[in-house]
Amino acid sequence: WKDALDGYTEAIDTIGFQPDLAYNIACVHHVMKQYDQAIEFLSEIIDQAQRSHPELFVESNKDGIDVQKSNVDLLALEETKLIEA
Repeated sequence: WKDALDGYTEAIDTIGFQPDLAYNIACVHHVMKQYDQAIEFLSEIIDQAQRSHPELFVESNKDGIDVQKSNVDLLALEETKLIEA
């Protein structure tokens, strides 16, 4: 698992943040029982997705979640790895 982690980390360091690489890194950390590191990468996936695709996030109001907003872009969900995270 260490070799996989090193490879994914080198790739993300070389080409920059990519949700699929970050997800793979999170999975390796999880398998290695490094849960805090896994959560860090999953959180970064969510943060990046929120910045690049704010329309994917449900707006909330004082009464709770606005369930009327359901215009979901499935391609964007796949690209951002939000489903996996």
